[in-house]
Amino acid sequence: MGKKEDMERIRSVDASRSLRMRIRQQLHYTDLSDKEFQKTFRFPKTFVESLINNLSKYLKSGISTKIPASMRILAALRFYVSGGYQEEMGYSITSYMSRPVISRSIQEVTNLLNILSHRFIRFPKKPEDVEREKAGFQRLFGLPDVVGVVDCTQVAVTKPGIGSKEKDFNNQLDYASINIQIISQSKNRIIAIYANFPGGVHDYEIWETSAIRKHLLGKYVDGDTSIKLLGDLSYTNEPWLLTEFDNDIIPGTREEKFNNALRSCHESTARKTIGLLKSRFKCLSEDHPLHYNAKKSCDIVVACAVLHNLAIDHGVDEPELLFDKHDSLSPVLPNLIDSNREIAHLGSIERNKYVASHFS
Repeated sequence: MGKKEDMERIRSVDASRSLRMRIRQQLHYTDLSDKEFQKTFRFPKTFVESLINNLSKYLKSGISTKIPASMRILAALRFYVSGGYQEEMGYSITSYMSRPVISRSIQEVTNLLNILSHRFIRFPKKPEDVEREKAGFQRLFGLPDVVGVVDCTQVAVTKPGIGSKEKDFNNQLDYASINIQIISQSKNRIIAIYANFPGGVHDYEIWETSAIRKHLLGKYVDGDTSIKLLGDLSYTNEPWLLTEFDNDIIPGTREEKFNNALRSCHESTARKTIGLLKSRFKCLSEDHPLHYNAKKSCDIVVACAVLHNLAIDHGVDEPELLFDKHDSLSPVLPNLIDSNREIAHLGSIERNKYVASHFS
């Protein structure tokens, strides 16, 4: 390549940089009307301004320091809510940012939200927190002692990662995914999330290894049976996890009333929470597989869960609920090993006591 061509390339690069700098100086998210902002970022401007104020201080020493923290946060948010990748994001106010800068911004903000996740996603352990969650389920569903509802959802991915067994990631609908366990409270906040498993792993297998199960098992061993979770038929009964009666139930009995209350609660909490999460953040829907390895994809799910809780805390209006096909599949319980059969037996005894005490 000759000197003339070299000079033309240099001038072209300089012109591009100059143009980006001018755009950067001219455009700011505050210039958008509330309606334009909502259309672009799917959240009210007031919510995003609060988010920027709270997160910006942590991003000052990030990789892309030449780009304002507010723009890096907006670039990540735009990706989360649109499910589009860098080249599809050109009509937002982040359009002057190059694809590598947007990619680094998504990574930075995702990492930050994961680091901060313990502040915003917390299982109730203090007595006052436990009682607050119990009161919500009692008031809304007539189910005492319940603090949360457990369920899982599949998030599509395209690249499981180096060393991963791809077949392990194929779910019931035969597409690659990661399986995410979520525990939601009565008002659809996420109080626990477990994002570490391939899509081919059964919901109950994830529950078996979860920190929350270990916590509740420890309380049970210590004689405390006052905290309950609910689950669908993907799970077996445990003294701390109540599922519905799956045999033929006589109409009008307390068992039928319990089943009806549990199903209504599950639909309004766990299923709705998953629907809200995927409706707010299109990058999690099965129509927009994450083009990242499994680890980064799991981190993105956790980041979106943090933002979901912040949106609820901020009183953001709920979006129209959209459900993936996989979230409508009928649950099937796997075969249990002997130790779990014993726990399931104890769980059935505990469920019978619960129903006899609280349903007539």
